[in-house]
Amino acid sequence: MSVTEPVQASTTPPIEPPSVEEMIKSYDWDYNIALAVMKAESGGNSEAFNPEWHRNCQGSYGLFQMACIHSVNPAELFAPQININRAYQLYLKEGWRPWSVCTNGIVDCGLNKGLVE
Repeated sequence: MSVTEPVQASTTPPIEPPSVEEMIKSYDWDYNIALAVMKAESGGNSEAFNPEWHRNCQGSYGLFQMACIHSVNPAELFAPQININRAYQLYLKEGWRPWSVCTNGIVDCGLNKGLVE
C-alpha cells in the first residue's frame, strides 16, 4: 500500500486581470484623452447603457459607450477589453469625432487644434 503525499497549495498569487486604465494605456492613442472620454461617456462604468437608436439597432454600451452598430453581438461591448479594443479601432478610423463628448466640447480631444478662428 502506497501513501500519497498531500498536495501543497500554490503559493503563487492569482494573476489579476489588467485594470481599465492599464488596458487603455496599452493602445497607441493619447492616454489622457482616452481616459477622459471614457470617464465622460460612462463614468467608468463598464455596464453603462444608453438606449438610443443607431440605424438598425438600439443602444450604446460599456466604458466608451460603443454603439450597437460596432458589434454583431452588442452585449459583448459590456466587456471592458472588447469595448476598449472596439473604441481604439474606431479611433484609428475616425479619430475622436464619433464621441459626442469630444465634438460638443465636454472633453478637449484636440479636434479644433490648428483651426483659424
